[in-house]
This record gives sequence, C-alpha cells and structure tokens, in this order.
Amino acid sequence: PERVCDYVENSKSAHKLLSNIEDNIFDYDSYQRIIAHASKKITSSELNCLKMEKDPITKAILSNFDDLSIYVFNDYIVKDVNKAISRLRNDITMLTGDKLKSAISVGKSIGLMDDDNDTLKISQVEDINKNHDNYKSLAISGDVLESLINSQDSYKLENVLKHTSKKIIYRASPNIKQLYVSFLQNTFKKPVMMIGDGANDISA
Repeated sequence: PERVCDYVENSKSAHKLLSNIEDNIFDYDSYQRIIAHASKKITSSELNCLKMEKDPITKAILSNFDDLSIYVFNDYIVKDVNKAISRLRNDITMLTGDKLKSAISVGKSIGLMDDDNDTLKISQVEDINKNHDNYKSLAISGDVLESLINSQDSYKLENVLKHTSKKIIYRASPNIKQLYVSFLQNTFKKPVMMIGDGANDISA
C-alpha cells in the first residue's frame, strides 16, 4: 500500500488516508491485511521505457496514477498455533508480506515475540550496526535483508541472526523469502524447514 500511495497524484493525502485507516482498524483479536490499487493508461513507448528501466523517464511514468482504492481484510490466528511453535526448536523465523505493525501483532500472538523493548528493529541498512546483545527477537524489513545479503556487510547480518533465536521478516516478497532460505542454508550449513500456504511461498 505504501508503494501504491507513492505513485498516486496526491501522494501526501494518500499516505495520510492509509495511516488513518491503519490507526483506526487495528485490533489485537485479529490482524489486518491491507492492499491498495491504482491505475493509469500508458503508451506502448512508455511501456518500453519501463521495461528498459530508463531513468528519469521511468520515474515520470510511475506517477500521477488514478483511482486509488484501499482494501482491508481481517485475518485470524489459527487457534493454539503458539503452543505448536513453543514445542519446536527455538530458532524460528516468520516471513510475511505484511507491514511491521501487523507482523509484530501476529508475532506476539504466536509467541514469537514477547515485548517490543526486547525486539531489535532493523528498518534501514544502518540499523544493522546497533548493539544486538540485549535483544531476544529481531524484526527486519525484507528490502533491508535483501540489501544486506547482497552486500559486503552480510557477515553483520549473520552475526545478528546467530544472536536472536526469534525473527520476523516483514514486507517480504516471494523473492526475498527464497533469498533468506538460501542464505541460511549457505551460511550456517544446516537443514532449513520452510512452511508456507500460498503460491508466494513456493520458491522459498
């Protein structure tokens, strides 16, 4: 939704609308999946520019979208899933496309996270340099995870993963989920079990 709001004609108002929706619907008995849609007509030459990723033409095309729609779906945690998770080994990661607020809400519900203050939040690459010794769990943005895996600082990510046994990766695309599983296999040389229930989990 945040990306879609970046592309619409009045981006500032769109982000304010999204923020108001998120603040007013949040409920700890369930969690929300929020998706957004906007569209615009483009020419075949503009389409070719997008395919070739020609900046700044691409940036000009990816703006002034019309007809913003925001959809909110309530979702519920499977009963007693927290008990199942507590019986598993300690090193568990939840990969989700949801935003941080929803991811943390689910993390608390399933016993993957106890307290916000015990959670190291990494929302930009520089946050990897924070002292992680006193944190029990980790919440990291999928985009940042991808940047770290593909950088010279991947050893810093490895170090943080070693020291936190409960992890949440939010805003994780199918590609990022696959990348994370591969990184665990290649870095720690141990078997990795992945459970998913949708087409976006197949590659991982």
